[in-house]
Amino acid sequence: MAYIRNWRDVQPKIAHLSAVHWGGLRTRGRSSEDDRDRLERLGGFARHALQGRKTSDHHKHENTEQVYYILSGSGEVLFDNKRYPVKSGDAVYLPSGVYHQMFNDMNEVWLEHHVISMNVEGNGGKFTIRNWNQVPPQGDGAGAIRWRQLGYKGKEEINCLRGMRFIDREAVQPDNKAIERYYDDIEQVYYVLENRGILQSNGEKQEKGSGIRVFAGLRLTIEEVRVSNCKETGVFLQGTSVEIRPAIGTIENCHIGYNRKHGVHIGAGIEGWILRGNRINDNGTHGKPYHGVYIEAIHGKVESGPAGAANAFIIANNVLWQNRSVQICINGGGHGGAHIVISGNVMLSSPLENIKLYAGTHLVSVTGNSIHSASESAIGAAPHITLEDAYYCTISANVFSSPSRGLPSPAMVKAGAKPGKLVAVPGPSGILIETGGSNHNRFVGNTIAGQVTGVTLVGADSVSDRKVTAKKK
Repeated sequence: MAYIRNWRDVQPKIAHLSAVHWGGLRTRGRSSEDDRDRLERLGGFARHALQGRKTSDHHKHENTEQVYYILSGSGEVLFDNKRYPVKSGDAVYLPSGVYHQMFNDMNEVWLEHHVISMNVEGNGGKFTIRNWNQVPPQGDGAGAIRWRQLGYKGKEEINCLRGMRFIDREAVQPDNKAIERYYDDIEQVYYVLENRGILQSNGEKQEKGSGIRVFAGLRLTIEEVRVSNCKETGVFLQGTSVEIRPAIGTIENCHIGYNRKHGVHIGAGIEGWILRGNRINDNGTHGKPYHGVYIEAIHGKVESGPAGAANAFIIANNVLWQNRSVQICINGGGHGGAHIVISGNVMLSSPLENIKLYAGTHLVSVTGNSIHSASESAIGAAPHITLEDAYYCTISANVFSSPSRGLPSPAMVKAGAKPGKLVAVPGPSGILIETGGSNHNRFVGNTIAGQVTGVTLVGADSVSDRKVTAKKK
Protein backbone atom coordinates (compact mmCIF):
# COMPACT_ATOMS: atom_id res chain seq x y z
CA MET A 1 0.00 0.00 0.00
CA ALA A 2 1.32 3.38 -0.91
CA TYR A 3 1.13 5.87 1.95
CA ILE A 4 2.14 9.53 1.60
CA ARG A 5 2.70 11.99 4.43
CA ASN A 6 4.51 15.31 4.57
CA TRP A 7 6.59 16.14 7.65
CA ARG A 8 4.88 19.54 7.88
CA ASP A 9 1.60 17.81 8.76
CA VAL A 10 3.09 16.38 11.95
CA GLN A 11 3.03 18.33 15.20
CA PRO A 12 6.67 18.82 16.29
CA LYS A 13 8.04 18.21 19.75
CA ILE A 14 11.38 18.55 21.53
CA ALA A 15 13.49 15.40 21.75
CA HIS A 16 17.02 14.54 22.82
CA LEU A 17 17.42 17.74 24.82
CA SER A 18 17.41 20.36 22.03
CA ALA A 19 16.30 18.76 18.76
CA VAL A 20 12.98 19.58 17.10
CA HIS A 21 11.40 16.22 16.27
CA TRP A 22 8.70 15.45 13.70
CA GLY A 23 7.59 11.87 14.14
CA GLY A 24 7.10 10.39 10.70
CA LEU A 25 6.38 6.71 10.20
CA ARG A 26 6.25 4.37 13.15
CA THR A 27 5.96 0.65 13.72
CA ARG A 28 2.62 -1.10 13.97
CA GLY A 29 1.37 -2.51 17.23
CA ARG A 30 1.21 0.72 19.23
CA SER A 31 -1.76 1.33 21.48
CA SER A 32 -2.60 4.56 19.64
CA GLU A 33 -4.71 4.75 16.50
CA ASP A 34 -2.32 7.15 14.77
CA ASP A 35 -2.37 6.65 11.02
CA ARG A 36 1.44 6.81 10.93
CA ASP A 37 1.71 3.47 12.75
CA ARG A 38 2.17 1.29 9.67
CA LEU A 39 5.79 0.13 9.48
CA GLU A 40 6.08 -3.64 9.41
CA ARG A 41 9.87 -4.01 9.69
CA LEU A 42 11.46 -0.61 10.27
CA GLY A 43 11.17 0.77 13.77
CA GLY A 44 10.81 4.45 12.89
CA PHE A 45 11.42 7.18 10.32
CA ALA A 46 11.53 10.74 11.73
CA ARG A 47 12.87 14.18 10.88
CA HIS A 48 15.10 16.10 13.33
CA ALA A 49 16.38 19.67 13.27
CA LEU A 50 19.05 21.01 15.61
CA GLN A 51 19.33 24.79 15.69
CA GLY A 52 22.64 26.63 15.63
CA ARG A 53 24.64 26.76 18.89
CA LYS A 54 22.88 23.64 20.20
CA THR A 55 23.70 19.99 20.84
CA SER A 56 21.57 16.91 21.41
CA ASP A 57 21.89 14.74 24.48
CA HIS A 58 24.38 11.91 24.97
CA HIS A 59 22.42 8.66 24.61
CA LYS A 60 22.35 5.13 23.21
CA HIS A 61 19.76 2.61 22.00
CA GLU A 62 19.88 -1.02 23.02
CA ASN A 63 19.19 -3.53 20.24
CA THR A 64 18.44 -0.73 17.77
CA GLU A 65 20.58 0.35 14.85
CA GLN A 66 20.11 3.82 13.38
CA VAL A 67 21.01 5.77 10.27
CA TYR A 68 21.23 9.56 10.43
CA TYR A 69 20.80 11.00 6.95
CA ILE A 70 21.98 14.63 6.87
CA LEU A 71 19.51 16.79 4.91
CA SER A 72 21.08 20.24 5.31
CA GLY A 73 23.76 22.04 7.23
CA SER A 74 26.91 20.58 8.80
CA GLY A 75 28.05 19.62 12.25
CA GLU A 76 29.62 16.77 14.15
CA VAL A 77 28.49 13.42 15.48
CA LEU A 78 30.00 11.92 18.61
CA PHE A 79 30.48 8.17 18.49
CA ASP A 80 32.26 6.24 21.20
CA ASN A 81 33.96 9.39 22.62
CA LYS A 82 35.19 10.71 19.24
CA ARG A 83 33.66 13.53 17.17
CA TYR A 84 33.32 13.11 13.41
CA PRO A 85 32.38 15.89 10.93
CA VAL A 86 29.13 15.42 8.99
CA LYS A 87 27.54 17.42 6.18
CA SER A 88 24.59 17.43 3.81
CA GLY A 89 24.29 14.15 1.89
CA ASP A 90 26.03 12.00 4.54
CA ALA A 91 24.52 8.71 5.64
CA VAL A 92 25.78 7.98 9.16
CA TYR A 93 25.45 4.42 10.47
CA LEU A 94 25.17 4.18 14.28
CA PRO A 95 25.49 0.63 15.62
CA SER A 96 23.24 -0.43 18.47
CA GLY A 97 24.26 -0.10 22.09
CA VAL A 98 26.91 2.63 21.62
CA TYR A 99 26.59 6.19 22.96
CA HIS A 100 26.26 8.95 20.37
CA GLN A 101 25.45 12.67 20.21
CA MET A 102 24.88 15.40 17.58
CA PHE A 103 26.70 18.76 17.70
CA ASN A 104 25.72 21.97 15.96
CA ASP A 105 27.29 24.30 18.52
CA MET A 106 29.86 25.64 16.05
CA ASN A 107 27.26 26.95 13.54
CA GLU A 108 24.54 29.59 13.31
CA VAL A 109 22.26 27.70 10.91
CA TRP A 110 20.13 24.60 11.45
CA LEU A 111 21.41 21.05 11.08
CA GLU A 112 18.62 18.84 9.71
CA HIS A 113 18.70 15.07 9.47
CA HIS A 114 16.53 11.99 9.29
CA VAL A 115 16.62 9.33 11.97
CA ILE A 116 15.92 5.85 10.58
CA SER A 117 15.70 3.07 13.17
CA MET A 118 15.37 -0.71 13.15
CA ASN A 119 15.45 -3.32 15.89
CA VAL A 120 18.29 -5.87 15.74
CA GLU A 121 19.46 -8.71 17.91
CA GLY A 122 22.18 -7.65 20.29
CA ASN A 123 24.54 -4.67 20.12
CA GLY A 124 27.57 -3.80 18.07
CA GLY A 125 28.44 -3.05 14.46
CA LYS A 126 30.76 -0.86 12.41
CA PHE A 127 30.33 2.91 12.62
CA THR A 128 30.28 4.29 9.04
CA ILE A 129 29.86 7.68 7.33
CA ARG A 130 29.32 7.70 3.58
CA ASN A 131 28.38 10.66 1.38
CA TRP A 132 26.57 10.05 -1.85
CA ASN A 133 29.27 11.98 -3.71
CA GLN A 134 31.73 9.22 -2.72
CA VAL A 135 29.68 6.49 -4.40
CA PRO A 136 29.87 5.58 -8.10
CA PRO A 137 26.48 6.20 -9.74
CA GLN A 138 24.52 3.34 -11.23
CA GLY A 139 21.76 3.58 -13.83
CA ASP A 140 18.58 1.60 -13.32
CA GLY A 141 18.06 0.86 -17.01
CA ALA A 142 15.37 3.54 -17.30
CA GLY A 143 15.51 7.21 -16.30
CA ALA A 144 16.93 7.08 -12.78
CA ILE A 145 20.43 7.15 -11.28
CA ARG A 146 21.15 5.58 -7.90
CA TRP A 147 23.94 5.91 -5.34
CA ARG A 148 24.08 3.08 -2.77
CA GLN A 149 25.51 4.76 0.31
CA LEU A 150 25.01 1.90 2.79
CA GLY A 151 24.35 -1.78 2.22
CA TYR A 152 23.78 -5.01 4.12
CA LYS A 153 26.67 -6.31 6.23
CA GLY A 154 29.55 -7.89 4.30
CA LYS A 155 33.13 -7.35 3.28
CA GLU A 156 32.87 -3.96 1.60
CA GLU A 157 33.20 -0.80 3.63
CA ILE A 158 29.68 0.41 3.00
CA ASN A 159 28.08 -2.94 3.86
CA CYS A 160 27.49 -2.32 7.53
CA LEU A 161 23.72 -2.65 8.03
CA ARG A 162 22.54 -5.50 10.25
CA GLY A 163 18.77 -5.12 9.97
CA MET A 164 18.16 -2.64 7.19
CA ARG A 165 19.03 -3.71 3.65
CA PHE A 166 20.21 -0.52 1.95
CA ILE A 167 20.25 3.28 2.04
CA ASP A 168 20.11 4.68 -1.50
CA ARG A 169 20.01 8.15 -2.93
CA GLU A 170 18.16 8.37 -6.26
CA ALA A 171 17.61 11.03 -8.89
CA VAL A 172 15.06 10.77 -11.69
CA GLN A 173 15.73 12.69 -14.88
CA PRO A 174 13.25 15.35 -16.05
CA ASP A 175 10.56 14.00 -18.38
CA ASN A 176 11.48 10.46 -17.42
CA LYS A 177 10.78 7.78 -14.82
CA ALA A 178 12.50 5.12 -12.74
CA ILE A 179 12.24 1.48 -13.60
CA GLU A 180 9.24 -0.33 -12.15
CA ARG A 181 10.39 -2.37 -9.17
CA TYR A 182 8.99 -4.81 -6.65
CA TYR A 183 10.72 -6.42 -3.63
CA ASP A 184 9.47 -9.46 -1.75
CA ASP A 185 9.56 -9.14 2.06
CA ILE A 186 11.05 -5.63 1.96
CA GLU A 187 9.21 -2.42 2.81
CA GLN A 188 10.54 0.85 1.46
CA VAL A 189 10.37 4.49 2.46
CA TYR A 190 10.94 7.15 -0.20
CA TYR A 191 11.77 10.62 1.10
CA VAL A 192 11.50 13.36 -1.54
CA LEU A 193 14.41 15.77 -1.10
CA GLU A 194 13.52 18.30 -3.79
CA ASN A 195 11.21 19.01 -6.72
CA ARG A 196 8.08 16.97 -7.31
CA GLY A 197 6.86 14.05 -9.34
CA ILE A 198 4.37 11.20 -9.44
CA LEU A 199 4.34 7.98 -7.47
CA GLN A 200 2.84 5.04 -9.31
CA SER A 201 1.65 2.21 -7.16
CA ASN A 202 0.33 -1.00 -8.66
CA GLY A 203 -3.04 -1.37 -7.06
CA GLU A 204 -3.25 -5.06 -7.89
CA LYS A 205 -0.42 -5.71 -5.44
CA GLN A 206 -2.12 -3.82 -2.66
CA GLU A 207 -3.26 -6.00 0.19
CA LYS A 208 -4.59 -3.44 2.66
CA GLY A 209 -5.92 0.07 2.80
CA SER A 210 -6.28 2.77 0.18
CA GLY A 211 -4.16 2.77 -2.93
CA ILE A 212 -3.02 6.38 -2.45
CA ARG A 213 -3.65 8.37 0.73
CA VAL A 214 -2.91 12.09 0.83
CA PHE A 215 -3.23 14.30 3.90
CA ALA A 216 -4.73 17.76 4.12
CA GLY A 217 -2.35 20.56 3.34
CA LEU A 218 -0.32 18.74 0.70
CA ARG A 219 0.14 20.02 -2.84
CA LEU A 220 0.33 17.00 -5.12
CA THR A 221 -0.20 15.89 -8.69
CA ILE A 222 -1.38 12.33 -9.31
CA GLU A 223 -1.16 11.70 -13.04
CA GLU A 224 -1.42 8.67 -15.35
CA VAL A 225 -1.65 6.22 -12.46
CA ARG A 226 -3.74 3.06 -12.35
CA VAL A 227 -5.25 2.45 -8.91
CA SER A 228 -7.26 -0.75 -8.81
CA ASN A 229 -8.28 -3.70 -6.65
CA CYS A 230 -7.45 -1.93 -3.39
CA LYS A 231 -8.96 -3.20 -0.16
CA GLU A 232 -10.30 0.24 0.67
CA THR A 233 -10.59 3.48 -1.34
CA GLY A 234 -8.62 4.00 -4.54
CA VAL A 235 -7.47 7.58 -3.80
CA PHE A 236 -8.23 8.97 -0.34
CA LEU A 237 -7.59 12.67 0.29
CA GLN A 238 -7.80 12.61 4.07
CA GLY A 239 -9.08 15.81 5.60
CA THR A 240 -9.85 17.11 9.05
CA SER A 241 -13.05 17.98 10.91
CA VAL A 242 -11.32 20.78 12.79
CA GLU A 243 -10.20 23.34 10.22
CA ILE A 244 -10.00 24.08 6.54
CA ARG A 245 -6.72 22.79 5.12
CA PRO A 246 -6.13 23.89 1.52
CA ALA A 247 -4.59 21.14 -0.52
CA ILE A 248 -4.24 22.32 -4.09
CA GLY A 249 -3.78 19.25 -6.20
CA THR A 250 -4.73 17.40 -9.35
CA ILE A 251 -5.83 13.87 -10.16
CA GLU A 252 -5.52 13.66 -13.92
CA ASN A 253 -5.66 10.97 -16.61
CA CYS A 254 -5.81 8.13 -14.09
CA HIS A 255 -7.72 4.85 -14.17
CA ILE A 256 -9.37 4.26 -10.80
CA GLY A 257 -11.47 1.13 -10.71
CA TYR A 258 -12.50 -2.08 -8.97
CA ASN A 259 -11.65 -0.82 -5.49
CA ARG A 260 -13.64 -2.13 -2.52
CA LYS A 261 -14.79 1.31 -1.35
CA HIS A 262 -14.94 4.70 -3.10
CA GLY A 263 -12.96 5.40 -6.24
CA VAL A 264 -11.98 8.88 -4.99
CA HIS A 265 -12.80 10.05 -1.47
CA ILE A 266 -12.17 13.72 -0.60
CA GLY A 267 -12.45 14.12 3.15
CA ALA A 268 -13.81 16.94 5.26
CA GLY A 269 -12.01 20.24 5.36
CA ILE A 270 -10.08 19.97 2.08
CA GLU A 271 -10.31 22.53 -0.70
CA GLY A 272 -8.95 23.07 -4.14
CA TRP A 273 -8.64 19.69 -5.88
CA ILE A 274 -9.12 19.11 -9.60
CA LEU A 275 -10.26 15.75 -11.01
CA ARG A 276 -9.83 15.81 -14.77
CA GLY A 277 -9.76 13.28 -17.58
CA ASN A 278 -9.97 10.18 -15.36
CA ARG A 279 -11.71 6.86 -15.87
CA ILE A 280 -13.54 5.88 -12.68
CA ASN A 281 -15.47 2.63 -12.79
CA ASP A 282 -16.72 -0.39 -10.86
CA ASN A 283 -15.76 0.91 -7.44
CA GLY A 284 -17.60 -0.35 -4.38
CA THR A 285 -16.86 -4.02 -4.93
CA HIS A 286 -17.29 -4.50 -1.16
CA GLY A 287 -20.99 -4.46 -1.87
CA LYS A 288 -21.91 -1.50 0.31
CA PRO A 289 -23.00 1.92 -1.00
CA TYR A 290 -19.64 3.31 -2.05
CA HIS A 291 -19.38 5.92 -4.79
CA GLY A 292 -17.24 6.74 -7.77
CA VAL A 293 -16.36 10.19 -6.35
CA TYR A 294 -17.37 11.15 -2.83
CA ILE A 295 -16.79 14.63 -1.36
CA GLU A 296 -17.48 15.01 2.35
CA ALA A 297 -18.73 17.94 4.35
CA ILE A 298 -16.73 21.15 4.38
CA HIS A 299 -16.48 22.15 8.04
CA GLY A 300 -16.02 25.68 9.20
CA LYS A 301 -16.42 28.94 7.31
CA VAL A 302 -15.53 28.83 3.63
CA GLU A 303 -15.24 31.91 1.46
CA SER A 304 -16.57 30.32 -1.71
CA GLY A 305 -15.37 31.79 -4.94
CA PRO A 306 -16.06 31.35 -8.63
CA ALA A 307 -15.01 28.39 -10.71
CA GLY A 308 -11.26 28.22 -10.94
CA ALA A 309 -10.70 29.91 -7.59
CA ALA A 310 -8.13 28.40 -5.24
CA ASN A 311 -10.78 26.82 -3.05
CA ALA A 312 -12.89 25.37 -5.87
CA PHE A 313 -13.38 21.69 -6.65
CA ILE A 314 -13.40 20.98 -10.37
CA ILE A 315 -14.61 17.59 -11.60
CA ALA A 316 -14.27 17.81 -15.37
CA ASN A 317 -14.08 15.60 -18.45
CA ASN A 318 -14.09 12.30 -16.57
CA VAL A 319 -15.82 9.08 -17.60
CA LEU A 320 -17.62 7.29 -14.76
CA TRP A 321 -19.51 4.02 -15.12
CA GLN A 322 -20.93 1.15 -13.12
CA ASN A 323 -19.82 2.34 -9.69
CA ARG A 324 -21.67 0.53 -6.94
CA SER A 325 -23.68 3.49 -5.68
CA VAL A 326 -23.64 7.10 -6.94
CA GLN A 327 -21.19 8.19 -9.61
CA ILE A 328 -20.56 11.61 -7.99
CA CYS A 329 -21.84 12.22 -4.46
CA ILE A 330 -21.48 15.58 -2.65
CA ASN A 331 -22.29 15.60 1.06
CA GLY A 332 -22.44 19.21 2.23
CA GLY A 333 -23.02 18.18 5.80
CA GLY A 334 -24.93 21.37 6.55
CA HIS A 335 -21.71 23.19 7.41
CA GLY A 336 -21.02 25.02 4.21
CA GLY A 337 -19.41 24.19 0.93
CA ALA A 338 -16.73 25.31 -1.44
CA HIS A 339 -17.68 26.10 -5.00
CA ILE A 340 -17.86 22.79 -6.89
CA VAL A 341 -17.96 22.52 -10.68
CA ILE A 342 -19.07 19.25 -12.29
CA SER A 343 -18.55 19.79 -16.00
CA GLY A 344 -18.14 17.84 -19.23
CA ASN A 345 -18.31 14.38 -17.65
CA VAL A 346 -19.82 11.25 -19.16
CA MET A 347 -21.73 8.97 -16.76
CA LEU A 348 -23.13 5.54 -17.53
CA SER A 349 -25.28 3.04 -15.70
CA SER A 350 -25.33 3.82 -12.02
CA PRO A 351 -27.70 1.65 -9.94
CA LEU A 352 -28.65 4.79 -7.99
CA GLU A 353 -28.36 8.46 -8.91
CA ASN A 354 -25.57 9.43 -11.24
CA ILE A 355 -25.17 12.68 -9.24
CA LYS A 356 -26.44 13.31 -5.72
CA LEU A 357 -26.21 16.64 -3.85
CA TYR A 358 -27.46 16.46 -0.29
CA ALA A 359 -27.19 17.46 3.37
CA GLY A 360 -26.71 21.18 2.91
CA THR A 361 -24.66 21.09 -0.28
CA HIS A 362 -24.68 24.41 -2.06
CA LEU A 363 -22.85 26.45 -4.69
CA VAL A 364 -22.53 23.50 -7.06
CA SER A 365 -22.56 23.95 -10.83
CA VAL A 366 -23.52 20.87 -12.87
CA THR A 367 -23.09 21.84 -16.50
CA GLY A 368 -22.44 20.26 -19.88
CA ASN A 369 -22.50 16.64 -18.73
CA SER A 370 -23.77 13.62 -20.70
CA ILE A 371 -25.67 11.44 -18.27
CA HIS A 372 -26.99 8.11 -19.51
CA SER A 373 -28.48 4.83 -18.50
CA ALA A 374 -26.32 2.33 -20.32
CA SER A 375 -28.82 -0.51 -20.31
CA GLU A 376 -32.55 -1.03 -20.17
CA SER A 377 -32.18 -2.67 -16.78
CA ALA A 378 -31.22 0.71 -15.34
CA ILE A 379 -34.48 2.33 -16.45
CA GLY A 380 -36.84 3.12 -13.61
CA ALA A 381 -34.26 2.63 -10.89
CA ALA A 382 -33.38 6.17 -9.92
CA PRO A 383 -33.20 9.72 -11.26
CA HIS A 384 -30.03 10.93 -12.88
CA ILE A 385 -29.60 13.85 -10.43
CA THR A 386 -31.02 14.18 -6.92
CA LEU A 387 -30.96 17.38 -4.89
CA GLU A 388 -31.79 16.66 -1.26
CA ASP A 389 -31.57 19.75 0.95
CA ALA A 390 -29.30 21.37 -1.63
CA TYR A 391 -29.52 25.03 -2.48
CA TYR A 392 -28.06 27.72 -4.72
CA CYS A 393 -27.04 25.09 -7.26
CA THR A 394 -27.14 25.43 -11.04
CA ILE A 395 -28.05 22.52 -13.33
CA SER A 396 -27.51 23.64 -16.92
CA ALA A 397 -26.84 22.40 -20.46
CA ASN A 398 -26.81 18.71 -19.50
CA VAL A 399 -28.09 15.85 -21.64
CA PHE A 400 -30.11 13.17 -19.86
CA SER A 401 -30.81 10.06 -21.82
CA SER A 402 -31.64 6.38 -21.57
CA PRO A 403 -32.18 3.62 -24.16
CA SER A 404 -35.16 4.48 -26.31
CA ARG A 405 -38.22 2.26 -26.04
CA GLY A 406 -40.54 4.13 -28.32
CA LEU A 407 -41.40 7.80 -27.95
CA PRO A 408 -40.08 9.50 -24.85
CA SER A 409 -42.30 10.68 -22.07
CA PRO A 410 -42.69 14.45 -21.96
CA ALA A 411 -40.72 16.52 -19.54
CA MET A 412 -42.55 16.61 -16.25
CA VAL A 413 -42.57 19.09 -13.40
CA LYS A 414 -44.43 18.41 -10.19
CA ALA A 415 -44.30 20.71 -7.20
CA GLY A 416 -46.04 21.31 -3.93
CA ALA A 417 -46.04 17.75 -2.67
CA LYS A 418 -45.40 16.91 0.93
CA PRO A 419 -41.72 17.28 1.80
CA GLY A 420 -39.89 13.98 2.07
CA LYS A 421 -42.35 12.09 -0.10
CA LEU A 422 -41.43 11.05 -3.62
CA VAL A 423 -43.71 11.75 -6.57
CA ALA A 424 -44.39 8.77 -8.84
CA VAL A 425 -43.58 9.44 -12.49
CA PRO A 426 -43.53 7.12 -15.54
CA GLY A 427 -39.86 6.23 -15.82
CA PRO A 428 -36.86 7.75 -14.09
CA SER A 429 -36.68 11.46 -13.51
CA GLY A 430 -33.98 13.51 -15.10
CA ILE A 431 -33.78 15.61 -11.91
CA LEU A 432 -35.38 14.87 -8.55
CA ILE A 433 -35.61 17.55 -5.88
CA GLU A 434 -36.50 16.01 -2.54
CA THR A 435 -37.56 17.73 0.73
CA GLY A 436 -38.40 21.37 1.25
CA GLY A 437 -34.79 22.26 2.10
CA SER A 438 -33.87 22.38 -1.58
CA ASN A 439 -34.46 25.90 -2.82
CA HIS A 440 -33.02 28.74 -4.88
CA ASN A 441 -31.71 26.33 -7.50
CA ARG A 442 -31.60 27.07 -11.25
CA PHE A 443 -32.30 24.65 -14.11
CA VAL A 444 -31.40 26.09 -17.49
CA GLY A 445 -31.23 24.56 -20.97
CA ASN A 446 -31.10 20.87 -20.11
CA THR A 447 -32.07 18.30 -22.74
CA ILE A 448 -34.27 15.37 -21.77
CA ALA A 449 -34.09 12.50 -24.27
CA GLY A 450 -35.14 8.88 -24.46
CA GLN A 451 -37.27 7.65 -21.55
CA VAL A 452 -36.10 10.30 -19.10
CA THR A 453 -38.72 12.72 -17.82
CA GLY A 454 -37.99 16.23 -16.76
CA VAL A 455 -37.90 17.60 -13.25
CA THR A 456 -39.66 16.10 -10.27
CA LEU A 457 -40.16 18.42 -7.31
CA VAL A 458 -41.04 17.46 -3.78
CA GLY A 459 -41.50 20.47 -1.53
CA ALA A 460 -42.49 24.02 -2.30
CA ASP A 461 -40.25 26.89 -3.38
CA SER A 462 -37.67 24.55 -4.85
CA VAL A 463 -36.78 26.12 -8.15
CA SER A 464 -36.35 29.45 -9.81
CA ASP A 465 -35.81 30.26 -13.49
CA ARG A 466 -36.72 26.77 -14.66
CA LYS A 467 -36.13 26.07 -18.34
CA VAL A 468 -36.34 22.39 -19.28
CA THR A 469 -36.85 21.09 -22.81
CA ALA A 470 -38.04 17.69 -23.93
CA LYS A 471 -36.53 16.21 -27.05
CA LYS A 472 -38.06 13.43 -29.11
CA LYS A 473 -36.01 11.02 -31.16
